[in-house]
Amino acid sequence: RSFDEEPVPGRTLSRDDGLAAMQAAGALVCQGCRRCSLYAESERDDSYYLYYLLRVFEQKGRLDREDMPRLFQESCRKQDDYIGQLNRNLGRATMNLSWKNRFLESRDAVISQFRELAVILEEFSRQLEATRDRTDRYERQVRREFEKHHMEMDSMLVLEYEKDPRTRNLNDQFLVGPNLLAAPVLAQGMECRAVYLPEGRWLDYWKETWAEGGGYVLREAPLDCCPLYVRENAMIPMYPVQNYVGETQIRELTLLITGCEASYVHYQDNGEDMAYQKGAYNLYVFDYRDRIFQISFRHRGYERVYDSYRLLVNGQEYVISRKMAEAGFACVP
Repeated sequence: RSFDEEPVPGRTLSRDDGLAAMQAAGALVCQGCRRCSLYAESERDDSYYLYYLLRVFEQKGRLDREDMPRLFQESCRKQDDYIGQLNRNLGRATMNLSWKNRFLESRDAVISQFRELAVILEEFSRQLEATRDRTDRYERQVRREFEKHHMEMDSMLVLEYEKDPRTRNLNDQFLVGPNLLAAPVLAQGMECRAVYLPEGRWLDYWKETWAEGGGYVLREAPLDCCPLYVRENAMIPMYPVQNYVGETQIRELTLLITGCEASYVHYQDNGEDMAYQKGAYNLYVFDYRDRIFQISFRHRGYERVYDSYRLLVNGQEYVISRKMAEAGFACVP
């Protein structure tokens, strides 16, 4: 509400600004003195002195004793105090006017930029939610293991590579579990960033290209893409995109497999209550090596199991039926 007025090019101090400055100076210095009647005369619509004082202040940046009316010079006993206080008040009014005009001039541009940013952030949020939904079960299992061992997930990078001194001070990228590395952009205006990859080979999740670890890689990082890397010989479970966890019953589990061999213990429960503490969960053991995919159960206490498994192996896609899974193994062509 303070900036409802439209900016006027070349606007100067107004009559109200001058009256407010004089009134504040009189309240602090004059204390009821009526000798010069300077404020009373200035209140008149045709007051010459008020207009004159404002123009002099704008030209010189201050008022001096000789700029004041003769009656003031002859009768005021606190001339220096009053003029000093009046200069301070007019200076503050000028500064406020400058900031107000500057703010108003850029207001429309700021509103337009925020509208564009809102559209970008909405799309970015939608894509992040989709990515989160696809890896929800993997995160639940990792968090369950960390809860059991009383550890925080965000410290996983240095725990996994404790002998690598370059991981000790990394605070802008982290591992979700031992095999999925995330490197979000945390600084405004960045369009690319350096990502440190520990020893080994890493698959760019979005580009499906390989990068050698043991150093930094430069990765484009637009607002709609958080850099993600999957370690070689890893197995990552993925769910279809959902608006919320449990929106649809998941009958097919997708597994992203990198490299020529990988193993993974997969945790499954209803995702809704604490029934898993009473044994209502499944622990699958998935193993892939020599082009053979094997499935077994370490624990089976949850009634729902997957009907099929979709394997994404080094750019190729295979579907394993539930019947083949229950047989204990399946050969990938």
